[in-house]
Amino acid sequence: RAFELFLEKNPEFQGKVVLIQVALSTTEENELQGGVIDLVGRINSKFSTLTYQPIVFLHTDEMTFSQYLALLTVADAFLVTSLREGMALRTHEYVICQEGRYRPLILSEFTGSYSYSGFRSCLPVNPWDSRMTAQAIRTALTMDHEEMRSRWHDLHAHVVTQTGQAFVSSFLTRCLRVHLEHERAAQDDAGRAPPL
Repeated sequence: RAFELFLEKNPEFQGKVVLIQVALSTTEENELQGGVIDLVGRINSKFSTLTYQPIVFLHTDEMTFSQYLALLTVADAFLVTSLREGMALRTHEYVICQEGRYRPLILSEFTGSYSYSGFRSCLPVNPWDSRMTAQAIRTALTMDHEEMRSRWHDLHAHVVTQTGQAFVSSFLTRCLRVHLEHERAAQDDAGRAPPL
């Protein structure tokens, strides 16, 4: 809906911008129930020409991982509009694939990635707000190169430092700190025990 609104409000992008929607094959039932297929059909019939189709809808099982990474590499923006999500690596993959191109990331405020301060250089959206998301698409496609580059460097710095090893080390350090604090508190409590 946000992409449809974007095309309506920005007719200069009609015929030029294509949304490639890559969905997990496990979400097919939800797509049918939620009318996603019908919405894609409506938008395509509304804006298509003989040489232009605004939305290409694919499932992950229709492409190889190499093809998926190729799409991330040539994308002019990456839009993640999850309503709830854990820590998916799609955003990380996009940032790495954009080395040298620096294209913007549009990220739902409800994703696990957005909860990390290192991802605050994205264009945040509330996916329930179609106008906000449509404006973010426009902002991403019209952003000047220096701003794109600056935002990408912030995102990249986070992605390359937040490795699995860094997570484990940080987690174990926090566990050790809590354990030592607990022991210290237990010793303090034992030293203050009332006399019998």
